[in-house]
Amino acid sequence: RYHDGTYRWALDTGRPRVDADGAFAGYVGSVIDIHNRKQAEARTSFLAETGRLIEKALDYEATLREIALLAVPEFADWCAIDVLRDDGSITPVAITHPDPDKVAWGRELRERYPLTLDAPSGVPRVIRTGEPEFYPAIPDEVLAASAQDEEHLRLMRSVGFHSAIVVPMRAGGEVTGALTFVHAESGRHFAEADVEAAEEVARRAGAALEMAQLHAALQDREARYRTLFESIDVGFSVLEVLYEGGRAVDYRFAETNPAFVLQSGLESPEGRTVRELMPAFPTARIAVYAGVAETGTPARFMREVAETGRWYEVYATRIGGPGSRSVAVFSTDITERRASEQALRESEARYHTLFESIDVGFCLIDI
Repeated sequence: RYHDGTYRWALDTGRPRVDADGAFAGYVGSVIDIHNRKQAEARTSFLAETGRLIEKALDYEATLREIALLAVPEFADWCAIDVLRDDGSITPVAITHPDPDKVAWGRELRERYPLTLDAPSGVPRVIRTGEPEFYPAIPDEVLAASAQDEEHLRLMRSVGFHSAIVVPMRAGGEVTGALTFVHAESGRHFAEADVEAAEEVARRAGAALEMAQLHAALQDREARYRTLFESIDVGFSVLEVLYEGGRAVDYRFAETNPAFVLQSGLESPEGRTVRELMPAFPTARIAVYAGVAETGTPARFMREVAETGRWYEVYATRIGGPGSRSVAVFSTDITERRASEQALRESEARYHTLFESIDVGFCLIDI
């Protein structure tokens, strides 16, 4: 313990000293202050662990809780993370302390005295201004300014706050919350370097939020795509052209929609090859898709499914750039359209034959 009452890390070494008769005569040793080194190690470890969390962050509130857990007790005695909701309210998503009873007490205190965005200091001010607050030491007047009533002040005094850092958390350029780090019963005090570490953690926490928002947007987009993909009556498939000895010999169905399965009559085609499903499949058709993959030039053609007697218009295009062997194929049922076109041609032929065979003169005159 330091002369001013604070606790500091020290490296203490010593060995016993004996007199000429071999009797114990005391110790010879040294004490080296390594407090700054230990604090730097704690900051480095904290930043490294939060970095690993951010890399796999998808549920950002769970990630924030993990960050708060990492902060104690090495970096801080208490850690709280608050987020700003769309309605302007401030919600604590994490309150951590080594003692679970104190965590429960902290949560009850926040429920009893919720933060409001117009408060003059602390988390609300940091969220409003986007500027950090650093208290190397916390005088009683700071607690008094933050208290909502006398009981609130008494409870905060009972915690024994010594030092605090509050830093903003940003996502997409907007302040979305704040991280609070507090030293209390340990008697430790934060330094300027700790503020920089806290700001870096807040930046990473904001990155976790951005990643989670991006993931949610991608999931929403994928859900919309999947709904469309499953419901349209246009057959869709993704093919992977397979080569042997530099020659296209087969293709695998990487993805199909229900309309394609219905059109083709193939059962569970995904992951299987066309030759596996239809051993006599024409090599010329494989060559068409191989040409699309190799050149990047789309192909359009019509084909008939002999088993059903139905006709389809097929459009194939490469997915990706040169070197890709994936082809997207769209097939539209044109059986009715083809039947109507055939009926129209036959009708025109009948009327033409009738027109040519009747013995009544006929002509068209332009006026």
